[in-house]
Amino acid sequence: MRVLAIDWSGKNKREEEFLWLAEVCDGQLVSLQNGFTREQLIEKVVASAEKDPDTVVGLDFAFSFPRWWCLQRGWCDVQEVWAAMAADGDELLEACELPLWGRPGKPNPHPPDRRFRRTEREDGGGMAKSVFQIGGAGAVGTGSIRGMPHLITLARHGFGIWPFDGAPRPLVIEIYPRALTGPVKKNKWTARREFLDKHFPEQSAPMRERAAGSEDSFDAAVSALVIAAQPGQLAALEQLADPYFAIEVAGSKPAAPICEVPAIGLFCLAALATGRLGISICRRSRPAAARSGGATRAPDRLALRHGALHPYPKRLVGGPVFRIDHVSPSRAQ
Repeated sequence: MRVLAIDWSGKNKREEEFLWLAEVCDGQLVSLQNGFTREQLIEKVVASAEKDPDTVVGLDFAFSFPRWWCLQRGWCDVQEVWAAMAADGDELLEACELPLWGRPGKPNPHPPDRRFRRTEREDGGGMAKSVFQIGGAGAVGTGSIRGMPHLITLARHGFGIWPFDGAPRPLVIEIYPRALTGPVKKNKWTARREFLDKHFPEQSAPMRERAAGSEDSFDAAVSALVIAAQPGQLAALEQLADPYFAIEVAGSKPAAPICEVPAIGLFCLAALATGRLGISICRRSRPAAARSGGATRAPDRLALRHGALHPYPKRLVGGPVFRIDHVSPSRAQ
């Protein structure tokens, strides 16, 4: 399996400096590059997948917006969201009108239930930023709005965009590098280098040195390495069937799942590099009425969603990876 991870940027000036592409093959970091525009990076991703279809690509931006705004704008599926950003994204950024915020004189107007997607509300761990924020510290909105149109390009070249298309290969997933790296003072070179030396000693010294060179190169390299270390979790990904993620269109079949998509970095592969989290694949393999004891149960305070991947502190599960094969209907959401 080949893994590509891009530390994304929405900058228009010197974007080539901030966009980094990491490539991992057979567990080894073989390439870590910048110097490309967004369009050039996507071309490189497409070319790589043409040579090796068994490719997984992690992109560091939100794949859509909170569901309420998509409904308000009349977008019936996620492809319409991406098309709208391709047509009007720069104008939206220029105007910075509601629901966007973050520019001078444009404070955050949203309560949490409207600021975030479902994945960020339930699994963001307090770290996630709102896709509506397009200015200020930690803003992710500009990069996301300028990233979504490229998902159209990747889809046209045969990539599956999870979770809308299931998990075929080549595959594109949304990642959240902060969750993949875990706690680290990324603004300090010594902290980045110590982290890489501690958690990835098997990687070559020149690659560790290059990865430690900047926060952006660090995020790209660590994200690719953590994803590549979890082939089983990637193989378990399925297209979401939860009706919450779909919109019923009158007179037609239900639309494709829309908007509040799970980000891999938020709760599928979070921080496995540091061994701090366990991963459960919650899957009902037979009706609850047919269960006859012996099922592994999660603590009552941890609500589970059928078919979703959830991180729990390792102390709760006793191992780096664990499986909950049966989920009580009273706790499933």
